[in-house]
Order: sequence, then C-alpha cells, then structure tokens
Amino acid sequence: MQQYELFINSLRSQYTKRVYTIVFQKYIDFVGENDIFCQNNPRLIEHKIIDFIVSLRMKNISVFVLQNFLAQ
Repeated sequence: MQQYELFINSLRSQYTKRVYTIVFQKYIDFVGENDIFCQNNPRLIEHKIIDFIVSLRMKNISVFVLQNFLAQ
C-alpha cells in the first residue's frame, strides 16, 4: 500500500484525495486485500479492473457514476 500512499500524498486537492480514496476502497472491496497489485503483473491488474467494471455494470450503476469511477 506504500505506492498508494505515495500517490495520494502527491495530490494537492483534498477533494480529489477523498474521491480517489473512496473509489480505490470500492475496488479493494471487490478484489480483496490479499493481492491488490497482483504481484505487479499488468495483465492481471488489467483483468481485475475489467472485472470490477463489469461488476459495476451488472449492479445497474448509472453510466454517469461509472464514468466518474473510471475517470479517477
């Protein structure tokens, strides 16, 4: 999680920090805390992100909210 902390601390806007934290927590809740960064394997990370997006669509998350999540 050190990478995440470094990233969050690099942001200036408190609002942006709060939004990123909320969205990242939702992602962690989805994938589980055991291996969030998938041993730094880009393909596995991409696969988990796609699965996360699909799960949001299956929950009938509005397009606006989904776009907001993806923009973060």
